[in-house]
Amino acid sequence: MNATKPKSFYRDLIHKRGKTRHFRYQFTADFRVRSSLKTENIEEAIEKAIEIYEQNKDKSRATAETEKSLTLKTLSEKYIENKRQINGRTIKHYKDQEKAVLKILGENYLAHSMNMDEAERLINVFEQSGKKPRTIYHRIRYLKTIYEWAVNRFRDVFPYDKLSAMELPHVPKKNKTQRYSEIIMEDELMDFFYEINEYHAPIAFTSLCTGMLNIEIRNAKRYN
Repeated sequence: MNATKPKSFYRDLIHKRGKTRHFRYQFTADFRVRSSLKTENIEEAIEKAIEIYEQNKDKSRATAETEKSLTLKTLSEKYIENKRQINGRTIKHYKDQEKAVLKILGENYLAHSMNMDEAERLINVFEQSGKKPRTIYHRIRYLKTIYEWAVNRFRDVFPYDKLSAMELPHVPKKNKTQRYSEIIMEDELMDFFYEINEYHAPIAFTSLCTGMLNIEIRNAKRYN
C-alpha cells in the first residue's frame, strides 16, 4: 500500500517548479539582452575599425610613397643593417653582387621598379660579358634574397608575395658552357619578378582594417 504524501511535499514541489519556471524566463530575457549587446558591440567594433582605418590611411600612404623612393642600393644597405647574423664574408659577397648589378642598372635605380624585363636584361648583359652561369646565378640569387626581405619589411611597396615560393635552379660548378638563360626556365623567371611594379594597391590598409575588426569582434564576444 502506497503511503499518502503530506501536503507540504506538494507545496514544496510547486514552489520549486515555480522557481524553475521563473529562472527559465529570466534566463531567456538575459540571453536576449546579451544578444542585443553583442550586436551593438559588433557594430561599435565595425565603426571603430573604420575610424582606425581612416586615421591610418593617410599615414600609411605617405609611408608607402616614401618607401617607393628607395633605391636598390639603399634597400640592399637596409637589408644588411637588419640582418645581424650575417657574417663579414656574406656581407662582402652581397656587396660584390650589389656592385655588379648596380653597374648595369645605375646607382639611382628604384627598387620597386624591378620586374621580369629588368631581370631578363640583367641576365642578357651578364651573359654577353662572358660571365659563367654560376656567377649569374649568385647575382640573381642576391636580388631574390633582397626582394624576399623587402616583401616582408615593406608590404606597402612590395605587397606581392609570390617571390618566396620560387626556387632558383642551382647551377653546378662543372656546368661552364651552358647559358644561364637556358638553365633557368622562363616561367620561373616570370614568377621571380612577376609584375611587382603592378601591385601597388593598398593591401596593407585592408589587412589593418580586417585585423582590427576581427580583434574587436572577438573581444565583444568574449566579454558579453
